[in-house]
Amino acid sequence: MHTTSLLPNGKVLVAGGYTLGGPHSSTELYDPLTGNWLLTGSMNVSRYQHTASVLSNGKVLVSSGFTDDETFSNSSELYDPMTGTWKFVAITGAFNESPDVFGPSTETWTTTSSMYHIRWDHRVVTLPNENILVVGNSRGSSSNNSAGLYNSSVKSF
Repeated sequence: MHTTSLLPNGKVLVAGGYTLGGPHSSTELYDPLTGNWLLTGSMNVSRYQHTASVLSNGKVLVSSGFTDDETFSNSSELYDPMTGTWKFVAITGAFNESPDVFGPSTETWTTTSSMYHIRWDHRVVTLPNENILVVGNSRGSSSNNSAGLYNSSVKSF
């Protein structure tokens, strides 16, 4: 229900999640070299079942998820490991077959071509070549073994 992201510096960012008290916004860094956990800046929104993607510039983009009031959020935040802080970035859609793609250099979203399935509770991975792999559930299905690959050079799935 939380996310874990391997940062370029080798540390692991653990963000959000759900406890008996509800969703939370806390984030921690784990250093595998020392075995120590450190608190870092909290997200602006408490969330769980969100996505987290490490971008080519080393920042982490967190999107969507469920919030304090148990509603699905279309908000996004960007974590800067250099400062340990989070900031809101433009809004992205949910339950949408015409997805938005986040540009790390502009820190904005752009609507792109449609995926083959409307997805929710899926996972997103930014690949080293800047392409984006989308894997998992589609709307109306408890599971989906399909994946979509966004080609960043032609801006299409």
